[in-house]
Amino acid sequence: MPNAPGTACIVILATAVACSSAPQVVQQGTMPDANRAAIADTVTALGNAAFAAGSAKNLDSLFSFFSGQTSFLSVGTIVPSWPEHQKGAKEFFATLRSVKFEPLDYKVEVLTPDVALWHGTYRHSYTDMAGKTSTGTSAQTWVWVREDGTWRIRHVHVSDPPTTAPSHPATAK
Repeated sequence: MPNAPGTACIVILATAVACSSAPQVVQQGTMPDANRAAIADTVTALGNAAFAAGSAKNLDSLFSFFSGQTSFLSVGTIVPSWPEHQKGAKEFFATLRSVKFEPLDYKVEVLTPDVALWHGTYRHSYTDMAGKTSTGTSAQTWVWVREDGTWRIRHVHVSDPPTTAPSHPATAK
């Protein structure tokens, strides 16, 4: 039986769609353990320096660790732009007498020679001009990217713990 008109076009189109919709897998070579450890040490030191700059209320130094294109997600809210986050942080810090950030439990994972993750928890303490102090613990992920040879934070995700811990299906009895 001869093919219906246009059947060849449909087969070609279906093949093109199937081929173009396949996920692209980027093969990454192995990285020597010494290189991975050196990157992790660098990112750890930079992360500690960023926390110290924040604790010193030195926002210029703190912001120097971030890319000009940093995206920021905090407690379920996407900050529209990095400059907007900087403006809000400056306004908030201006209301404070002191600030303290203390990294607690964290890990650095090196994904590639130019991308690493810092993720963990930290304690924060804010004392306002009236002397009232509020403290808490948050979880945070920083995506560090090497830009023009310099490590910068390209994405931030901060999560505060819920006021009441929900039961997790795996642990509920």
